[in-house]
Amino acid sequence: MKKNLIYILALAVFLLIGSFSLTQNEEKSTPKIPKIGYINFDEAMKSFAEWQKLNENYMKDYAFYQQKLRDLEEEWKKMKESGASREELKRKEQEILAKKQQYEQALQAEYGRKSQEIIKKVLEKAKEFGKTLGYDILLSNQGVVYADPSYDVTKEFIAFLNQGYEENK
Repeated sequence: MKKNLIYILALAVFLLIGSFSLTQNEEKSTPKIPKIGYINFDEAMKSFAEWQKLNENYMKDYAFYQQKLRDLEEEWKKMKESGASREELKRKEQEILAKKQQYEQALQAEYGRKSQEIIKKVLEKAKEFGKTLGYDILLSNQGVVYADPSYDVTKEFIAFLNQGYEENK
């Protein structure tokens, strides 16, 4: 009886090892062919409605600050025409330069932060896009030396990216 039990256990182990090695061989003989796509990130960003809106707002704010600087320059011209002293003109010039620097920093701080938020959102959407459409590998043109154009899914990604933008406004 002990011999039969040992024989049955040995046979079970042998069958387990055999079936394991067969599955290993099957996996090796049929490799998975990955679904690969790449996105032209620059084109996607330019076409993203939220990015376009941010650029629109930036241009409006930039124009607003430029007008304020032109107003200050007009004040300087009027001061010069009315015979203001060199010291007064110099103070006004320094005021103009300080304001210019202040406006540039304000724009950079606000729009730098907002730009980073949008870039982060686009990267998250790219991950979602890849998972949703079953891509195994989704590359960006910023990290690819060459990609066959047939793998380019930028247009599909742009449509995915902008999907629902108008609804969320």
